[in-house]
Amino acid sequence: MQSEDLVGKARKIYKDIPIDPSSLETYVKLMQLQEDLQKAFEGKYSNVDVESINSTLREGKPAFLAVNLDLDEEELGEAMLKITELLKSELPDLTGSLEKLEEAWKSRKLSLVDLGNSLLAGNVDYAHRKAEELGVDHEVLEAVSAWVMQVLFQALASQLSGKLDFTTWSLGRCPVCGGSTRLEFIEPDGSARLKCQFCGTEWGFPTDKCPYCGNERGEAVTSIPVERDGRFVLNVCHVCGRYWKVVDERVAGQEIPRRLYDLWTFKLDLIASGEKLPPAGQSE
Repeated sequence: MQSEDLVGKARKIYKDIPIDPSSLETYVKLMQLQEDLQKAFEGKYSNVDVESINSTLREGKPAFLAVNLDLDEEELGEAMLKITELLKSELPDLTGSLEKLEEAWKSRKLSLVDLGNSLLAGNVDYAHRKAEELGVDHEVLEAVSAWVMQVLFQALASQLSGKLDFTTWSLGRCPVCGGSTRLEFIEPDGSARLKCQFCGTEWGFPTDKCPYCGNERGEAVTSIPVERDGRFVLNVCHVCGRYWKVVDERVAGQEIPRRLYDLWTFKLDLIASGEKLPPAGQSE
């Protein structure tokens, strides 16, 4: 689908999501911007060594470890500025913090390459120290940098997904970025697939197998239909205690882009956490 359709498609499901509609609109606009930005990065990964990456997958390692991500300060910075521009227009209360990040990058007091590498290495302390140095909330810095890196990984996933052999991948972690996911969907033919919530990669996975601990004993997984028509199901693993969400396209259809499934099923996250459901948003 074309990126300009994403907000329009999302507005059809706002009524199903217990989040304020204005907040939903902001988040979907960010998703749409990321989708537009990723096109500028896709060329970086158009000529990958497929054989080498498939070998890495067979070893149980995610594809990005066999790819030169080629982090570029100017490219990442331009993406960040477009993201912060959108956020300033949508969330004026954050303008001060976002302007500090913009100025820090322009004056080279903030390196998005260094920040990106620290995130890839799982070093959250670096972001915390940098946020303190710049005088901004570390959550703001982490969110903005994660959204920038997400664009990069979405571009990578877009280029790799049609070229790689995911049939050898039996893990619940994403075969491209290595991230965990709590989102599954059932295709019209009944086959189950997981969808990475970070980079968007989709791969086949056995129905009722826990994507976290690999438990395949059906009696150790409880499936809870959340909607009367059965389009959404909450699966809970009694071995590891974690949950994942399922969208059944045989009931839900395929009109709503899969990119929106995680947002569409936010109610299931609230149910799993034991929180009281607030009133669902109303579409404009």
